[in-house]
Amino acid sequence: MQIFSMQATSLTSRDPDLDENTVFEADGLRLLTSTAIYGANASGKSNLVRAMDFMRTFILESSKESQSGDRIKTEPFALHVDTQDKPSEFEIIFIAEGRQYRYGFEVSTTRVEREWLFHVPAKTEKLLFNRNGQNINITPKGFPEGKGIEDKTRENALFLSVVDQFNGKLARTILQWIRKLRIITGIEALDTDSVASDTIQSILLNNTNNVIEFIKVFDTDI
Repeated sequence: MQIFSMQATSLTSRDPDLDENTVFEADGLRLLTSTAIYGANASGKSNLVRAMDFMRTFILESSKESQSGDRIKTEPFALHVDTQDKPSEFEIIFIAEGRQYRYGFEVSTTRVEREWLFHVPAKTEKLLFNRNGQNINITPKGFPEGKGIEDKTRENALFLSVVDQFNGKLARTILQWIRKLRIITGIEALDTDSVASDTIQSILLNNTNNVIEFIKVFDTDI
């Protein structure tokens, strides 16, 4: 299991300006504005980014870009007998419109095995819905927009994504947040080949204006 956290520790820098520029508070949490992943070659850095990219893409597209019976393009860890046939699990904790959510799912290559959504309305985390295979349980008054949509959810599609297709308000809020989670990586990435290739081509042609305009979209103050 790998965990990528943007939550700041209690450590402080010798330079107060460094903490002021890299740490902020939201919903009672101290969060980082940026972080870094580093390690030796072939140590799994790229696979972590690919896993994040798969999670984002599957949440946004599983209900509309696949048909019944289509294979889910997950890749189980194949170098250990205990994991090569087991589902892959993904979970993300985030704050959307001032409220903290925890959403996750577990998938094999053929179906969604488990799916869950929690929120923190006050201090205690509460369940909104929980799914085991095709058995979807919705907390009373917790996720009413999902009522009646359980049997419309294919086994290879996420329930949350399907609810969004039926204009569920909370589902739409969550997917809008996920959509803003942009995964930009190298030219071998799952769905960012053209972005990386166009950027490299602009640099080679010394067309720096295009590169600068592209970076401005990400609000980096460049």
